[in-house]
Amino acid sequence: MRGVSLISVVVPVKNEGDNIKPLVLEIVKAADNGAPITEIVYVDDGSTDNTLSELKSLQTQIPMLKIVRHSKSGGQSLGTLSGVRAASNPLVATLDGDGQNNP
Repeated sequence: MRGVSLISVVVPVKNEGDNIKPLVLEIVKAADNGAPITEIVYVDDGSTDNTLSELKSLQTQIPMLKIVRHSKSGGQSLGTLSGVRAASNPLVATLDGDGQNNP
């Protein structure tokens, strides 16, 4: 990917266990189709459902998946900030974990 800036995708989530796998697989598909995505950073913002276990399960199959975890919820903005700080690529794209981000 010489000459192309690499992208980290940051996804802050809280209690989105059912939405984890479909979105991760969509991001991986985009990377497989040529998008310069080399890292997916999910930030679990103090979830109390199966979000963390879903992420850990997928991480065993998808090495580009990185998990950041907050022990207690700090909100979407803090989750996004933590993900951006953990990202290793020069460009960062953010997504909402449930596919909806109401302004």
